[in-house]
Amino acid sequence: MNSLELTRLPNVIAPGHNGQVREDKKWFKVEIWNVRTGAFDYNGSGIYTPQTIHQHLCEMNPKYAALNVVMLPRWV
Repeated sequence: MNSLELTRLPNVIAPGHNGQVREDKKWFKVEIWNVRTGAFDYNGSGIYTPQTIHQHLCEMNPKYAALNVVMLPRWV
């Protein structure tokens, strides 16, 4: 079954809700170097959480802040 066929069956997928179809776009992966991990901070707070990294990147990088980030950063 393709996405067009699924749009005809919104009540089967989610009863009582309107179905919404979006174009299937390729996801992108971006690696950002030289981001502090927090592992060696003297306050002992430990490794930064994805929320902390995202907040810091938004504050320090206007281009990142303008992106529609759908998944928070994570360590690789």
